[in-house]
Amino acid sequence: MGGHKVLVKAYEDASPENMRALVEIMTYDKARFAWPEPTRARSRTALARPDHLRNYAEVLAHGAPIPVKVDRDTMPMMLIHGMHDRVLHYETSLWLLANNPDARPVLPSLSGHGAMIERAAECNRLVIDFLSHS
Repeated sequence: MGGHKVLVKAYEDASPENMRALVEIMTYDKARFAWPEPTRARSRTALARPDHLRNYAEVLAHGAPIPVKVDRDTMPMMLIHGMHDRVLHYETSLWLLANNPDARPVLPSLSGHGAMIERAAECNRLVIDFLSHS
């Protein structure tokens, strides 16, 4: 099952099993992130907000949002996108890069959709540097 379908299924039914599948598809290092307790906690947290689940599932049912217009007068942008993202292909960030003259791409290897979690120290350092110098 593709990443988008797993994402939709998890928001339609936030069971621990579906949350585990979601974490597995969103991360590169499944063994580190997709073990029972965190996925149960993610399920409990999601189920506590049925309004959020419902709203998100409605948006996802129509497909992932694809940007059709980029405001070229925007402030500087840093795009952090895991090279092994199986939910949203990194070419989406490359499209944004090609359409924003002030964008900086960061494509960390060995990370998926949750690059900011899987590569937290690196991402935090990059964001601090970007904010300090932009």
